[in-house]
Amino acid sequence: MVHLLLPIIISAIIGILFSRRYKNKAKVDKGFAINYFSLSYRRKMVRTIRMSPVILIALTVIYFAQELSLLTRILFILSLLTIFITQLLYNTHMWKKIERHA
Repeated sequence: MVHLLLPIIISAIIGILFSRRYKNKAKVDKGFAINYFSLSYRRKMVRTIRMSPVILIALTVIYFAQELSLLTRILFILSLLTIFITQLLYNTHMWKKIERHA
């Protein structure tokens, strides 16, 4: 179980650090940008949608490759899907909110 939680914890720490670093900087809305945190909410939403096939393939591989109980696999995949959908909805909401106020 530790081998599943460690990457999540590291990703969360890196996400927090990058969020703070790029908080008040200009966001990229056109052109190519590697760094997710330098993107506008609209571009974050588009990138999330474009990554959905990769995420579905990864979840399928995780489901079949891990030697965990069925309940653990299902809970793990449901939690990752919940995070993905929440990210998509949050980015969409913030994009629309900023667009209304601009």
